[in-house]
Amino acid sequence: MAPPELYVGQAKLDPSPVGDPARAWSTAQLLGVFLLLAGVIDLALAMLSPAPGDPLWRFATTALLIGGLPLPTIGLMAGVMASIATGKPVRAKVWGGISILFAIGVAVGLVALLMALPEVRTQTPAEAMADLNRTTTRTIAVGFVFIALLGYSGFKGVLYKLDK
Repeated sequence: MAPPELYVGQAKLDPSPVGDPARAWSTAQLLGVFLLLAGVIDLALAMLSPAPGDPLWRFATTALLIGGLPLPTIGLMAGVMASIATGKPVRAKVWGGISILFAIGVAVGLVALLMALPEVRTQTPAEAMADLNRTTTRTIAVGFVFIALLGYSGFKGVLYKLDK
């Protein structure tokens, strides 16, 4: 069967896609895997020499972990998008589920940061208080952005094919 003929005004358009979309999406999915792995390794290294009983460690580690979220977030979103674009609902659900777990992890991290904050404030010298306030505000704001991004892509992946 011949492809349909498309016209814009008097010009005939070629309906065949340029390039190879299937290969492009599989490459995006592979990129997602590598970005997710790089991000998880980075996040794991941030947790070295744990001292969870120390509020200063919890505060600093949470801020460091939230600062390291761009790579795994981009990787997870690429995986969800590639799975949806190629019509693979199981993969979309797996990528989406991992995204939701990351969003929950960020929320737990923000709670840990806020719980550690009162004691960190008592240990912080007055001249460093402005930096502490700036770091706290930045970490909380960025954390909420990542919760939104991860949650959105996660639910898009998990609910793929259910909303059709």
